[in-house]
Amino acid sequence: MNLYKSQTIFIIVPAIDHTGPVQGAMAMKKILSDNHEIFLLPLKESNKKLSIKNIITDFKYVASIVRDRENVLFVSYCFFPDLFSWALKKIFYPKKIAWISSIREIRIDNYGNTYGNFQGLLLSRIHNRISSSSDVLICMNYEMVKQFKLYDVNRFEIVGNFIDEDKFLPDKCRQYGNNKFIFVGAFSRRKAVLELAEAFINEFSKREDTCCLHYFGDGECKQSLQSFESDKIEIHDFSNELSKEYNSSSVFVLPSYSEGFSRALLEALYYGLICVVRDIPQFSILKDNKNVYFFKTNLELGAVLRVAFEASQFKTDFSIAIPYQLRMEYVKNNTLDIVDDLMVIDNDLI
Repeated sequence: MNLYKSQTIFIIVPAIDHTGPVQGAMAMKKILSDNHEIFLLPLKESNKKLSIKNIITDFKYVASIVRDRENVLFVSYCFFPDLFSWALKKIFYPKKIAWISSIREIRIDNYGNTYGNFQGLLLSRIHNRISSSSDVLICMNYEMVKQFKLYDVNRFEIVGNFIDEDKFLPDKCRQYGNNKFIFVGAFSRRKAVLELAEAFINEFSKREDTCCLHYFGDGECKQSLQSFESDKIEIHDFSNELSKEYNSSSVFVLPSYSEGFSRALLEALYYGLICVVRDIPQFSILKDNKNVYFFKTNLELGAVLRVAFEASQFKTDFSIAIPYQLRMEYVKNNTLDIVDDLMVIDNDLI
């Protein structure tokens, strides 16, 4: 059995919100908190801009703790937390801070979809340069590792995304007889939410179907989604309490052009749902999963939705369908080993 020496760990995020990286950080906090002293540090309040005043306050707070510890570990998520960690480690406390940068996306895709191709390329390279100076880069899959092939990286580790399974277990109670599709996530171009709505309406308006696609989330495409005047589409605000929705849904859909590994997809697989996803390299681990239906192009999406729905009508097994490499206990042990190895080598701190 592994015995882990307690460490002081800062988990640094942009803000406390519903985004995938932040929810991943919250789950990381849980799996580390039994063994280590954890400080969760948001650099700003949700829905507010980052300010110099906030940065200075956070810097003083962190510095006061670092000065009193023999060493500390930073785990950072997203651009500004990575930049914050880089500055504290490289400029102020190079011998006291060990730093893990957690990579949650294919950055050139993510930035490109948000800012356009040129700005996206520039921002992704700047961010990758900052992250590559960390002691360890944690990536969710090998596709993420590939984006750092041009950089001198100290060390890579593959740690899959995961969900807090304990949170969902008490609420897993299947409700049958619903013709309900569900999408959970950001209403963004990268997530292809408009293409999904069009494909769904075209496919399920052909017959007297009672199927309905429920969107849960928010984002840049919300107004465009609302412009689909169809009784086949329902739009809801994001909620942390989606157990009832998963329990009562037939099919989960994630048509994203690019992903790290969606937590919402893991939640749907936890509830044993049939899932329709785009055939992208990040989802290769699901190729043999009987719950997952793949499509390659938007033209195929409607037909695959139909096939998935028909299969759901005969489904009786709703056991957990998450691959073992993405189960919480597996990821927890893997992460604890990485932290222990990084911070302590033969009792000599790095």
